[in-house]
Amino acid sequence: RPGINTKSGSLALNSSNQSIQPITYSGDGSYAIPNVPAGNYTLEASGTNFATTFQTVISAGNNSSNQNLYVSPLLINDEVRVVLTWNRTPSDLDSHLEYGDSACVEDTKKCQVVYNDKIKLGGHLTLDVDVVDGNGPETVTLKNSVWSKPRRGYSVFNWSKYVGSSEKSIANSGATIKVFKSIGLVKTYNAGSENTGRWWQAFCFDSSSNIIDIGKLGCEINSFFNAAQN
Repeated sequence: RPGINTKSGSLALNSSNQSIQPITYSGDGSYAIPNVPAGNYTLEASGTNFATTFQTVISAGNNSSNQNLYVSPLLINDEVRVVLTWNRTPSDLDSHLEYGDSACVEDTKKCQVVYNDKIKLGGHLTLDVDVVDGNGPETVTLKNSVWSKPRRGYSVFNWSKYVGSSEKSIANSGATIKVFKSIGLVKTYNAGSENTGRWWQAFCFDSSSNIIDIGKLGCEINSFFNAAQN
């Protein structure tokens, strides 16, 4: 569809002034949409056992390739999946999902999933994928007993900046966070100019899996314990 974040309405027109019809991606997951006039568009992707998702793409001649779209398998009612993607650089952004407060420790480790501690709460909180060479996706899945914990906060840590001060900041990383529930994509966050530090504290979940934006009651920025690893 024409425009940015356009989730309904008429399909975009191609260079022959005809509606661009749905396409089927190839076996390796690649796709190509020919004859698209220059501009911004919203791509909708859906499939059997996958949640419908939307992605803004740009048509600009020969510079239109490699616009990746990340989709999530369907989730059951109490499951939530958080998907982090970013550009080629910085090479290593880390997803963190923490619960409890700064004093919370289980098996001598902080109450969070992180690259060196990927499974918590008997598998009810998992860091499914950890990426260290750019782009992502990194995914975190929450379910079952995680909702009984006192708090749940999601943040991103710029590990590349931590080990090399010349690396790009999160603000310049093109980082995007997408939150999926059983109904599909429910929220998208994009890194902004304010995200110049090593940490991006993004949001929290309440005990009913509702999203609370950072700075709102129940998701105060000083409630995050910001532990780079366990």
